[in-house]
Amino acid sequence: MIAAPECDPDLHGHSAIVRESLCHAVVSDLHDVEYRSDLTECGMVLGRGAAQETDLRKSIAERGVEMCPDCWPAHVVSEDHLH
Repeated sequence: MIAAPECDPDLHGHSAIVRESLCHAVVSDLHDVEYRSDLTECGMVLGRGAAQETDLRKSIAERGVEMCPDCWPAHVVSEDHLH
C-alpha cells in the first residue's frame, strides 16, 4: 500500500510532484478499501515512496517548473488558483 499524500489545499484531492521535468498532479483515491497515490492525472505510474516527494503546486511553480499539460484540468485545480 502506498500512503496517500498530504493534499495540497489549492487542489481537489491531489498533490503535486515533479517527474521528467514537469509538475504532475498526483491522484489520491480509495481503491479496495486502501488509499493509493501511485498515479498522476495524465496516467504516469509512480513508484513506492512517491508520496513523500510531493510538494505544493505553488512552490513547484515558483521554482520555474513547467506544468504537465494533461494534469491540471478544472476538476483538479480550484478556480482561485488557476494561474
